[in-house]
Amino acid sequence: RWLEWKYAVIGRCIGASCHVLGYFLPIYFAGRLESGNVNEYLLMARLVADTPLADARAEILHMAQVEWEHEQTLLEAVHDHPWLPWFERWFGWGATQRLNPGIAEWVEQG
Repeated sequence: RWLEWKYAVIGRCIGASCHVLGYFLPIYFAGRLESGNVNEYLLMARLVADTPLADARAEILHMAQVEWEHEQTLLEAVHDHPWLPWFERWFGWGATQRLNPGIAEWVEQG
């Protein structure tokens, strides 16, 4: 219950900020979220490697790739915004900092 309430409040604050601050804030945080999602899927792919769920590994990696593509699209939408360098320093995601190493390295590692 606590997490549902917490994330509902965060979501509503970000949604309300769209009307005041414009497009940057929701797109930035959606991109940051997508970056974290890539890690979740890549970790899941590693964890299922030697289990009965190993057959789903290709689909899981595909979902990671889709999340990575979403991250790229969202980053492109804010790449030239003047607030990006400031947000990147504070929240650790942006043009020069990513929350994931990129899908290619993980796929190569198997």
